[in-house]
Amino acid sequence: MALKKTTILDDDQIKAVAHLMRQIKAVAHLMRQAMPGLAAIVDRTGFELETMARMMSLAAKVTEAREKLGLTIKEAAQQLKVAQYRIKV
Repeated sequence: MALKKTTILDDDQIKAVAHLMRQIKAVAHLMRQAMPGLAAIVDRTGFELETMARMMSLAAKVTEAREKLGLTIKEAAQQLKVAQYRIKV
């Protein structure tokens, strides 16, 4: 089954995405010689891979809802009384 960008993932899907992210991280580690800054960025993120996978689909869902309401980020931030950078994904 194909997943949409806005699909909220279940635990098994989260684990599968995190597994793929770990593989990407391993490749980045191998590329350290060719691109020394890339692996350092991946290592410094400080995020759990499962959390990143979960947040990606949630961010897409929130963006979709904001766009359905016809709001720009600026307008949504004004209504929420928060800075734009706090709601950008």
